Amino acid sequence: MNDKLKELVQKYLSEKDKKEMTYFLESVDNYVSSLKMENRHNDESETTTDNSLKNNIPNFIDNSFSISEVLISLNKEGLIQNTNSVWRKLTGYSNEETIGKSFSYFIHPQDNHIAEYYFDNLQYFENQYDPIEFRLICKNANYLWCELGTDPEFTNLDNNIHCYINDISQRKAFEFEKIFLEEKYYTIFEKSNTPYLIANSNKILDCNEACLDLFGLDNKEYFLNNFIQKYNNSAILNSADTPGSNIQSELDIAKKEGHHNFEWVFYRDNGMEFHAEIRLNHLFNNNESLFFLIIHDLTKYKHFEQELVLAKEKAEDAAKAKAQFLSTMSHEIRTPMNAVIGITHLLSEGNPREDQIENINILRYSAENLMSLLDDILDFGKIEEDKIKLENKPINIISTIKNTIGNWIPKAHEKNLDFYLDIDYDIPINLLGDGNRIEQVINNICCNAIKFTDAGYVKFTARLKRKTKNKTILECSIEDTGIGIPRNKVNKIFDAFTQADSNNTRMYGGMGLGLSISKKLIKLMGGTIKLRSQESKGTCFYFTLKLDNDKFSENTISETKPKNLNFEKLQGIHVLIVEDNLTNVLVMQQLLKKWKINFDVVENGKLACEKVQKSYYDLVLMDLQMPVMDGYSATKKIRSFKNKRVKNIPIIAITASDYYKLEEEIYEVGMNEIVGKPINPVELFVKMEKFT
Repeated sequence: MNDKLKELVQKYLSEKDKKEMTYFLESVDNYVSSLKMENRHNDESETTTDNSLKNNIPNFIDNSFSISEVLISLNKEGLIQNTNSVWRKLTGYSNEETIGKSFSYFIHPQDNHIAEYYFDNLQYFENQYDPIEFRLICKNANYLWCELGTDPEFTNLDNNIHCYINDISQRKAFEFEKIFLEEKYYTIFEKSNTPYLIANSNKILDCNEACLDLFGLDNKEYFLNNFIQKYNNSAILNSADTPGSNIQSELDIAKKEGHHNFEWVFYRDNGMEFHAEIRLNHLFNNNESLFFLIIHDLTKYKHFEQELVLAKEKAEDAAKAKAQFLSTMSHEIRTPMNAVIGITHLLSEGNPREDQIENINILRYSAENLMSLLDDILDFGKIEEDKIKLENKPINIISTIKNTIGNWIPKAHEKNLDFYLDIDYDIPINLLGDGNRIEQVINNICCNAIKFTDAGYVKFTARLKRKTKNKTILECSIEDTGIGIPRNKVNKIFDAFTQADSNNTRMYGGMGLGLSISKKLIKLMGGTIKLRSQESKGTCFYFTLKLDNDKFSENTISETKPKNLNFEKLQGIHVLIVEDNLTNVLVMQQLLKKWKINFDVVENGKLACEKVQKSYYDLVLMDLQMPVMDGYSATKKIRSFKNKRVKNIPIIAITASDYYKLEEEIYEVGMNEIVGKPINPVELFVKMEKFT
């Protein structure tokens, strides 16, 4: 049997059909062989053989239901004689629409010449030849890329052309996509402004125009043929960091890692040096090891980098000079200012005349303001140089707030302003933080609130925003009914040396540093500060403080927050107030009058010791810092009396200091409780109630 026919049978038929076709073809072979052996070469025998094949080949095409490709028969004129079912499925044409028509009818007009040439030259090929590719037009007007092939020996048996057709549309699509991508990426390679270079381990294989421009060359062939040989052992390929090395060591790294980035020093064709960053990628093409280099000229960046280094050095020198100046000025100004403040204090203690007291107060006020401004300038300098280090020590945050606010209540009263304090007693007492810096923030904002408010009130509020296992977040606000801030100045109010109106500096004083410093301190403590304001109606600054929980003390003073206060419980009791500050005396007097409590007032501890022995008191409210005899000494003396009634009288300490640090000391001298200033009425009432 013909070897080509055997190959076709094995390729296109199922197992069952293979057996039938093989048997058929072997029969043909045997029959033809017998004719040849009998030397029957007359026309009648040849016609019989041809007719036998003619009668069987159409049947074979019609019954090839298991074949996956088109089988089609054409006569010498190119007219279709027969097709199989795959043709009908592939093209959509029925046998009636196909048989008898020219095969060129189904070929794309642009591909007809290919088919014509193919069929015209069949007679010149003794063996099978390469198939052709063309576009086959389907019934739905779409076309498919197909491959057509035939076998000359099989074709000549019945004077018809028997062809097979395969759908190669997907393969052609991949080929076209490949061509498109190759053209696309070659265009990118050639036209890109980024220098690209392709090389193997020995020489440069290709580069783009940008690469030639980078090296100052016009001739690509000169570059490709001479680059490695000419420059490989010279300084042009020597690393700036490792003189004497060559490019081969960098290529070896790329081979190992797959890619490699490094900086290199090159020389252009004119000898000028330039720095470059090399992005080196290792790849394979037809098993050949190649390197794709992307070159970035760093010359401008290197110059800019040098300028930045010089600018940084100058800035550091200027910062050092500034810090030295501030330190020197601080020392030089503080020395005479301490003397001024000290002498002012001595003058006020020296029984001045009425006409001198006002002048002394003005002098003290001016000195304190100047010291405050000096502290702000020094703090601003430290913050700018990032030299402020926050402490993280145990603090009683409620005491810190109340003690700080207590310093501003008298100043508010001097301007006939009301000062309200509203504290959430769910706030834990013991936290970790920098108490001094918290006081500084509150002082700065309270100072502004009182300074820029001529009528109405100032109110400080502290709320527990959130508490987690490790953190407590407080939300504080300071509200006033002052001059307010224009809308167009709100965003600038936290800038250094800035006030809402330049007239404010002349009218109210200050340098505009307080809010800037406060914002930076709050940020360092993990919080934020914002404001809302309406011109001529007031301002409210609100900020958050994020403090660590004190793991050694989880107690809160929420127990001092009563559900229902019965003020009648304290009516009629007799209390001794021991306080030298007139403002604090007035506050406590108003509270006790409201609660219908009887009271007496003395201004120092010595008078208190005398008073408790002469009169009966249910309770003593004892200030700690007083002239003549302080609260500590007075309490010790009272506890030493022999009279049990006097000796055991309950004593509550009243202090503006951080009483978290004083608790151990006050209990040691015999005091029973402590209340901070400014006094919170609820806290005072609850603690008084405990002892009456």
